[in-house]
Amino acid sequence: MKTNIDSEVVSNCAPKERGCGCGGHGGETSAAESLHDECGCHSSSTSPAPVKHSCAGGCRGIRTSRRIHATLGLVLTAFLFLHLGVASLGLAPAHYDAAASMLRRLSEQIPLLETILLLLIATQTGVGIRLLVRSGLGYQSRRCKEDGQMRYFLQRWSAMLLLMFIVVHLAMFKLWLGEPTFVTVARHFTLGGNRLLLLFYSLAIAGIAFHAGNGLWTGASVWGVRESHPRLWLGIAGVSGTIIAILGFLALRAFAV
Repeated sequence: MKTNIDSEVVSNCAPKERGCGCGGHGGETSAAESLHDECGCHSSSTSPAPVKHSCAGGCRGIRTSRRIHATLGLVLTAFLFLHLGVASLGLAPAHYDAAASMLRRLSEQIPLLETILLLLIATQTGVGIRLLVRSGLGYQSRRCKEDGQMRYFLQRWSAMLLLMFIVVHLAMFKLWLGEPTFVTVARHFTLGGNRLLLLFYSLAIAGIAFHAGNGLWTGASVWGVRESHPRLWLGIAGVSGTIIAILGFLALRAFAV
């Protein structure tokens, strides 16, 4: 019988720790430590001592990066609600123009507002790329996970889609469109050669909704606040993702007809 367990094996299937932030531990526990007795790598007659979760599979040493990423993600999700809320007003063009004009005046009164937003996006992107490089894009990643592997896989690929969307979206509105009134935006989207662009926007909206919703769920775990109220955070994540998807497709419907 094997009684000396290799330290790397133990660390990869060790119990869950609150606030670890690796995003792949699955269900929550009420304590940071528990007996390591369900992974199947020990004999049933072995009674190992409690071990701390060291998560050698990838999240050790990057908890700070994950917390920065989660915090900035929360801020940018709030901006996303505002941005898509205004865009969805395109169903009533007069209201859209009024809201867009108000935001332009606010930007003129606070010159650094747009710069701060771009810096937040750049920082979020940079930290996200660092995490993405460590994890890779494959379905089987070096993670200490018990479930949620598909969500984690989709989270990384939706991040790639989101990055491409940001580049395309900023290029369209900063380089091509000029003044983003309802008429100019609608004219740009209804060009016959932009069918592929509309398909890309549709996929991007679905990806953004999932990325934001799932990001709130895993972000709450990163900060260690999810374990005490898992149902509450699951509801917040689900409702947020659903609202973002609805607003996004309403905006696309308004400008792509």
